[in-house]
Amino acid sequence: MPDTAPIGTPTQRSVGSDWRSFYIIWAGQLLSVLGGPMQTIALSVWALQRPEGAVGVSWIAAAGTLGVLVGTLVGGGLADRYPIMRTLLICDCIATTLSLVVALLVSAQAPVVTVVPVLFLSGISAGIFSPAMRSVAPTLLQESDLERANSFIAFSANASMLGGGLIGGALAGLFGPSLVIVVNAAGYLAGAASTLVAIVRRRRRLDPPTKLSLPQPHEGLFSKVIDGIRYVWQTPWIRTLIIVDAVIDLVTAGQLAVGLPVLGNSTGGGIGIAALFAAFGAGALVGATFSSRISRRINVTVRTVLWLDIIQAPFLAILPFVDLWTAMSCLLISGVLNGAANVYYISFLQRNSRQDMRGRVMSFLLFASLCLQPAGQLLSGVLFTSHFMGATFIAGGIIMVATAGIALTSRSLRNGELAGSLAAKQCRVRDES
Repeated sequence: MPDTAPIGTPTQRSVGSDWRSFYIIWAGQLLSVLGGPMQTIALSVWALQRPEGAVGVSWIAAAGTLGVLVGTLVGGGLADRYPIMRTLLICDCIATTLSLVVALLVSAQAPVVTVVPVLFLSGISAGIFSPAMRSVAPTLLQESDLERANSFIAFSANASMLGGGLIGGALAGLFGPSLVIVVNAAGYLAGAASTLVAIVRRRRRLDPPTKLSLPQPHEGLFSKVIDGIRYVWQTPWIRTLIIVDAVIDLVTAGQLAVGLPVLGNSTGGGIGIAALFAAFGAGALVGATFSSRISRRINVTVRTVLWLDIIQAPFLAILPFVDLWTAMSCLLISGVLNGAANVYYISFLQRNSRQDMRGRVMSFLLFASLCLQPAGQLLSGVLFTSHFMGATFIAGGIIMVATAGIALTSRSLRNGELAGSLAAKQCRVRDES
């Protein structure tokens, strides 16, 4: 169970859930994340039209992933040390500037390699942003509201894959990729504006203002990161979950980030890429939306997440062997399973991690999920160019099933499940009372 002592950072919570501040931030981030898939599709179309081809797409994907990986190393410590909303504001401002730089490079028809370092820097900003965004819900809301809040956050991410994918493909085909990237920069700016509004509102709402507890000399950023690593490693069920997540992301990163653009481009160009991303996003949107309602009726545990991973593996494995419409149907089903699994997974970790470690746990979760992705993306680019796409997708499905299956037998996860079930029951009792 989480500790009940104050976090001891500038992100103190007031009594009760501050849903209005949460909705303000969420609305702005909905506009912000909408541009992410748009830029992904625009850059994929641009790279596939250049001599680098699929390898260029893998460079672009790996650059952003590596940047996020670096950012998450300090992102959790920053989320636990500094005001979360201020971190969101700064990251969105940085992302706006870097997206405009990418748009200029693409408009000037610069080589793909010149875009890579800018995407790497943008990834660092995203890596710092993500743990802070995942810490917004437990900072502003009560524990019993976490599934609902995480379903909203997942909704925005998946809706952006659906809407952003379709809009990005259409705009890239009509006006070229550089305009799409400018629209992405405008989305980041909207996210920064909404966060600023929430900051002003929170300051007025906290009356009298809470006294900020400044970090002590021994609570430096580096020591916070080390403490977080020690906590994760010494908590067996968290360690096991993070390892499982890293292995599964190793195989799915190449399938989704590189495989979908290659498959979509071969059947319908930019529209084909957008259709595949939109199908997955639509499914994930449904899964994330209904996941919180399901969790109120049945006891969702970590095993539920692992079974969802096992069930979705075959739908990803067969993608290279079917036509576009069948592939969209498979991605729709896979998206439903993936969207629900992500909400349950993050809520379970938030509820059962120590309160003063939540930001760092979210950071290390993101770090683990990304640490093997660049290898998977770069390897997929090489294998797809060498005409091993079918074998790569099948191998990925087998690895997903094997990893989740082995994790189902883990004693540490069973112990974590018991803690999660107890936490869920206590939340329900508080709601009923």
